[in-house]
Amino acid sequence: MAPVIEYPTITHVAQEARPYPTYVLENAKTGLCLFSAAFMGHNEAIHFVLEDVFTTCIDIDSVKLEAMADLYPDDWRFICRDAWEYAEAAWARNETWDVVSVDTFRGNATERSLSDLSVWCRIAEKAVVATLEEGQTYEVPEGWTAHTFQRNSEVYWLVLTRD
Repeated sequence: MAPVIEYPTITHVAQEARPYPTYVLENAKTGLCLFSAAFMGHNEAIHFVLEDVFTTCIDIDSVKLEAMADLYPDDWRFICRDAWEYAEAAWARNETWDVVSVDTFRGNATERSLSDLSVWCRIAEKAVVATLEEGQTYEVPEGWTAHTFQRNSEVYWLVLTRD
Protein backbone atom coordinates (compact mmCIF):
# COMPACT_ATOMS: atom_id res chain seq x y z
CA MET A 1 0.00 0.00 0.00
CA ALA A 2 1.30 3.44 -0.90
CA PRO A 3 1.80 5.83 2.00
CA VAL A 4 -0.84 8.46 2.64
CA ILE A 5 0.36 11.98 1.90
CA GLU A 6 -0.01 13.84 5.16
CA TYR A 7 -0.96 17.49 5.19
CA PRO A 8 -1.58 19.19 8.53
CA THR A 9 -4.15 21.64 7.12
CA ILE A 10 -6.15 22.44 4.02
CA THR A 11 -3.77 25.38 3.50
CA HIS A 12 -0.96 22.89 2.94
CA VAL A 13 -3.03 21.06 0.32
CA ALA A 14 -3.67 24.42 -1.39
CA GLN A 15 0.07 25.05 -1.53
CA GLU A 16 0.41 21.83 -3.56
CA ALA A 17 -2.51 22.66 -5.89
CA ARG A 18 -1.99 21.72 -9.51
CA PRO A 19 -3.34 23.61 -12.54
CA TYR A 20 -7.09 23.18 -12.98
CA PRO A 21 -9.65 24.88 -15.25
CA THR A 22 -11.29 26.76 -12.39
CA TYR A 23 -13.45 28.80 -14.77
CA VAL A 24 -15.81 25.78 -14.93
CA LEU A 25 -16.46 26.28 -11.21
CA GLU A 26 -17.79 29.80 -11.63
CA ASN A 27 -21.43 29.83 -10.54
CA ALA A 28 -21.24 26.12 -9.66
CA LYS A 29 -22.91 25.12 -6.44
CA THR A 30 -22.26 21.36 -6.48
CA GLY A 31 -19.34 19.22 -7.53
CA LEU A 32 -18.41 15.57 -7.77
CA CYS A 33 -14.75 14.54 -7.62
CA LEU A 34 -14.16 10.97 -8.75
CA PHE A 35 -10.85 9.22 -7.97
CA SER A 36 -10.28 12.08 -5.56
CA ALA A 37 -8.10 10.76 -2.74
CA ALA A 38 -4.79 9.84 -4.39
CA PHE A 39 -3.12 13.17 -3.75
CA MET A 40 -5.48 14.46 -1.06
CA GLY A 41 -7.34 16.39 -3.75
CA HIS A 42 -4.52 18.74 -4.71
CA ASN A 43 -5.26 18.07 -8.39
CA GLU A 44 -8.93 19.00 -8.26
CA ALA A 45 -10.84 19.01 -4.95
CA ILE A 46 -8.81 21.86 -3.48
CA HIS A 47 -10.08 24.10 -6.28
CA PHE A 48 -13.67 23.21 -5.36
CA VAL A 49 -12.94 24.33 -1.77
CA LEU A 50 -11.40 27.59 -2.92
CA GLU A 51 -14.42 28.32 -5.12
CA ASP A 52 -16.85 27.34 -2.32
CA VAL A 53 -18.47 24.48 -4.25
CA PHE A 54 -20.21 21.85 -2.09
CA THR A 55 -18.56 18.60 -3.17
CA THR A 56 -18.91 14.85 -2.97
CA CYS A 57 -15.61 12.94 -3.19
CA ILE A 58 -15.52 9.32 -4.34
CA ASP A 59 -12.57 6.92 -4.14
CA ILE A 60 -12.03 3.24 -3.41
CA ASP A 61 -9.09 3.89 -1.08
CA SER A 62 -10.78 4.30 2.31
CA VAL A 63 -7.57 5.17 4.18
CA LYS A 64 -6.68 8.07 1.89
CA LEU A 65 -10.31 9.18 1.65
CA GLU A 66 -10.63 9.31 5.45
CA ALA A 67 -7.40 11.31 5.71
CA MET A 68 -8.74 13.71 3.10
CA ALA A 69 -12.09 14.03 4.90
CA ASP A 70 -10.25 15.20 8.02
CA LEU A 71 -9.01 18.27 6.13
CA TYR A 72 -11.91 19.28 3.93
CA PRO A 73 -15.16 21.04 4.94
CA ASP A 74 -17.34 19.13 7.39
CA ASP A 75 -20.39 19.39 5.14
CA TRP A 76 -18.66 17.68 2.20
CA ARG A 77 -19.47 14.04 1.48
CA PHE A 78 -16.74 11.37 1.26
CA ILE A 79 -17.85 8.00 -0.07
CA CYS A 80 -15.69 4.92 -0.47
CA ARG A 81 -16.95 3.29 -3.67
CA ASP A 82 -16.00 2.46 -7.25
CA ALA A 83 -16.44 5.58 -9.39
CA TRP A 84 -18.24 3.83 -12.24
CA GLU A 85 -20.66 2.06 -9.88
CA TYR A 86 -21.31 5.31 -8.06
CA ALA A 87 -21.97 7.21 -11.29
CA GLU A 88 -24.40 4.56 -12.53
CA ALA A 89 -26.25 4.54 -9.19
CA ALA A 90 -26.40 8.36 -9.21
CA TRP A 91 -27.86 8.29 -12.71
CA ALA A 92 -30.51 5.79 -11.57
CA ARG A 93 -31.40 8.17 -8.70
CA ASN A 94 -31.51 11.18 -11.07
CA GLU A 95 -28.72 12.78 -9.02
CA THR A 96 -26.57 15.35 -10.79
CA TRP A 97 -23.83 17.84 -9.99
CA ASP A 98 -22.92 21.11 -11.68
CA VAL A 99 -19.33 19.97 -12.29
CA VAL A 100 -18.00 16.40 -12.41
CA SER A 101 -14.23 15.97 -12.17
CA VAL A 102 -12.67 12.64 -13.15
CA ASP A 103 -9.03 12.52 -12.05
CA THR A 104 -7.91 9.01 -12.99
CA PHE A 105 -4.43 7.67 -12.77
CA ARG A 106 -2.70 7.53 -16.12
CA GLY A 107 -2.98 4.41 -18.25
CA ASN A 108 -5.89 1.97 -18.37
CA ALA A 109 -8.14 3.91 -16.01
CA THR A 110 -7.74 7.04 -18.12
CA GLU A 111 -8.49 5.10 -21.31
CA ARG A 112 -11.61 3.61 -19.73
CA SER A 113 -12.69 7.00 -18.39
CA LEU A 114 -12.36 8.59 -21.81
CA SER A 115 -14.34 5.78 -23.42
CA ASP A 116 -17.07 6.38 -20.82
CA LEU A 117 -17.42 10.16 -21.16
CA SER A 118 -21.15 9.74 -21.67
CA VAL A 119 -21.37 8.19 -18.17
CA TRP A 120 -19.83 11.30 -16.61
CA CYS A 121 -21.84 13.68 -18.80
CA ARG A 122 -25.14 12.09 -17.76
CA ILE A 123 -24.59 13.22 -14.18
CA ALA A 124 -23.13 16.67 -14.96
CA GLU A 125 -25.25 19.77 -15.42
CA LYS A 126 -22.58 22.18 -16.67
CA ALA A 127 -19.14 20.62 -17.09
CA VAL A 128 -17.02 17.48 -16.96
CA VAL A 129 -13.27 17.70 -16.42
CA ALA A 130 -11.31 14.49 -17.07
CA THR A 131 -7.68 13.40 -17.20
CA LEU A 132 -6.34 13.22 -20.75
CA GLU A 133 -2.89 11.99 -21.73
CA GLU A 134 -1.22 13.38 -24.81
CA GLY A 135 -2.24 11.39 -27.89
CA GLN A 136 -5.30 9.74 -26.39
CA THR A 137 -8.50 9.80 -28.38
CA TYR A 138 -12.05 10.34 -27.19
CA GLU A 139 -15.53 10.93 -28.55
CA VAL A 140 -17.38 14.02 -27.41
CA PRO A 141 -20.94 13.16 -26.35
CA GLU A 142 -23.74 14.87 -28.23
CA GLY A 143 -24.68 18.22 -26.72
CA TRP A 144 -21.20 18.88 -25.32
CA THR A 145 -18.19 20.90 -26.50
CA ALA A 146 -14.61 19.87 -25.72
CA HIS A 147 -11.33 21.67 -25.28
CA THR A 148 -8.16 20.94 -23.36
CA PHE A 149 -6.42 22.65 -20.46
CA GLN A 150 -2.75 21.91 -19.87
CA ARG A 151 -2.03 20.20 -16.57
CA ASN A 152 1.67 19.42 -17.06
CA SER A 153 3.97 18.57 -19.95
CA GLU A 154 2.26 15.26 -20.82
CA VAL A 155 -1.15 15.40 -19.19
CA TYR A 156 -4.13 17.65 -19.86
CA TRP A 157 -7.59 18.17 -18.50
CA LEU A 158 -10.25 17.41 -21.08
CA VAL A 159 -12.93 20.01 -20.41
CA LEU A 160 -16.44 19.26 -21.64
CA THR A 161 -19.10 21.95 -21.37
CA ARG A 162 -22.76 21.69 -22.21
CA ASP A 163 -23.74 23.35 -25.49
